[in-house]
Amino acid sequence: MTQARALRSASFFTFKVADFLRSVTIKDIALAAGVSIKTVSRVLNREPYVRDTIRERVWQLVEQFEYQPHPAARSLGGRRTYSIGLILEVPETYSYVKRLIDGVFDVCETRRYSLLLRPGHEALKAAEVKKYVRQTRVDGVILPAPIGDSEEVTRTLTEMEVPFAQLSPRNIRADWMSARPNDEAACRELLHEIYALGHRRVGFIKGLRGHGSTVRRLQGYWDSVNELGFDIDPNLVVDGAFDFESGHAGAMALLNLQEPPTVIVASNDDMAHGAIVAARERNLSVPNDLSVVGFDDSPVAKQTFPSLTTMRQPIYEMAQALTNMLLDKLHGLDIQEKVREYSCELIRRDSLKALA
Repeated sequence: MTQARALRSASFFTFKVADFLRSVTIKDIALAAGVSIKTVSRVLNREPYVRDTIRERVWQLVEQFEYQPHPAARSLGGRRTYSIGLILEVPETYSYVKRLIDGVFDVCETRRYSLLLRPGHEALKAAEVKKYVRQTRVDGVILPAPIGDSEEVTRTLTEMEVPFAQLSPRNIRADWMSARPNDEAACRELLHEIYALGHRRVGFIKGLRGHGSTVRRLQGYWDSVNELGFDIDPNLVVDGAFDFESGHAGAMALLNLQEPPTVIVASNDDMAHGAIVAARERNLSVPNDLSVVGFDDSPVAKQTFPSLTTMRQPIYEMAQALTNMLLDKLHGLDIQEKVREYSCELIRRDSLKALA
């Protein structure tokens, strides 16, 4: 047995014992593989100029001992920090945000990136963005709406040469990476379903002012009203803010009309939940006296009584695709399809029925 092979055999034995005593480090992987720490870093970072046999040996050790690279160790081979940022507005309810974070995080975990969250708001200032990027040294940023629509945020990141990707932006730019649901088509499909069930007077609760999905879903509503011949009444459209309270208030306003709607379309499920509670407070049975539908297919859609008919948007899948796009760009890959639009799915449950 050569001295090098004997050393590696001894290293394997020492490494296995050490694995039970403490966390595995990049130094342990390098010693067991018989290479330098910098070479291990290059393998982990998928850098070129490493022989295939060494690359395979390092990855076998990483998998065998479930080694999790420390961000600082991964940075040895280059200027990257192997972390991305997620700047998002924290809502009153977390069902949408949870699936968004899950989608981004799962891709980061698979591709060995760290995810750094930064709660924010639509009025986030350039100085705050610069401070966040400089402190964290993130390689790129995910921008959900409405923060992704902030000209100050996108301009600052562009000036700092920090790549970013937008989720559900209000306005699409062909040269920026983005993913969003086809809200107009989804709303039209929902309104066609309502029309087929005999409803003609449809109330609509808008989402957060200025949010891209708010604008597009409202457009889908008016397109359907004009196309199908629903009652045209501006009083049937009320403000909302994507939360339970605004859904409750909006439904109360609609039910106070001299001629109230027979069905209420809420721009998300949390507002639809508020509308169901409002109907119950008015001694109205859903769906016997009033039908209610929502958007998103969040967990609350199954938890309400009756269960909520809704349009499911693929939040998790969009977040995954957006994160993969951003990471591919960071690795120098050519992004063929920067702007991606996703179809929604009608989920029929118990809150919508044919008009008697």
